[in-house]
Amino acid sequence: MISIIVFLFFFICFVIILFDIWRAGITPTPTSFKVRKEIEKHLPELKIGPIYELGSGWGGLLWVLHKKYTNLRIIGIELSLIPFIVSYVIKLIQRKKNVFIYYQNFFNLSFHNSQLIICYLYPEAMLKLKEKFEKELQKNSYVISHTFAIPNWKPYKVIKCNDLYSTQIYFYKIG
Repeated sequence: MISIIVFLFFFICFVIILFDIWRAGITPTPTSFKVRKEIEKHLPELKIGPIYELGSGWGGLLWVLHKKYTNLRIIGIELSLIPFIVSYVIKLIQRKKNVFIYYQNFFNLSFHNSQLIICYLYPEAMLKLKEKFEKELQKNSYVISHTFAIPNWKPYKVIKCNDLYSTQIYFYKIG
């Protein structure tokens, strides 16, 4: 009986993830340890927030951001239900008071007050975000994107990771 319940639980989770992949157009892929470490080494110095992680998924980058910016508001936005629940439960267990995780579509948010946005998305999302960033981001705010660059933007720094995919991390500053 317990094995049937466990099977049903994982089957339902699998179906929910498949639905979210269909809806969002991308799988909830975690940021690798090596990429997280490289991002952590190169995060800009900030005195005010908030900081957004768009598509925060399983929460890996949220904890890197929390480690660096312990006194700033860190906001994770996720649209895939299972990764959202997992990261939210981890946040509750770890009692990270400055980390907030929301289940919503980041295209419906305003980034006017953002100091740093970090993301690991896909090319079509980066193209749509480019227009949104150009309208909403303040001067001297930062955007960090790994794997996919923002089309027609020139990063001030590109880091190539020593991982299986030679992942590139793009660092932008709004001028």
